[in-house]
Amino acid sequence: MYQIEEIMKKPVTLSNNATISDAVKIMANKKIGRILVTENQKIKPLLPKKIWYFSYSMINQKKS
Repeated sequence: MYQIEEIMKKPVTLSNNATISDAVKIMANKKIGRILVTENQKIKPLLPKKIWYFSYSMINQKKS
């Protein structure tokens, strides 16, 4: 039987003060679909990649 630590990678976290752009860049660079957001060193709910990309695209459309 496997231990969780044997099959899971080190989690990627990002402070809730970071921008959506920061999160999208990290997920693209690390080729991951989710990122853990922390506030006061506590994990907040997970947000899937499609929500981040959707939010990021909406922000960029408003800037144009």
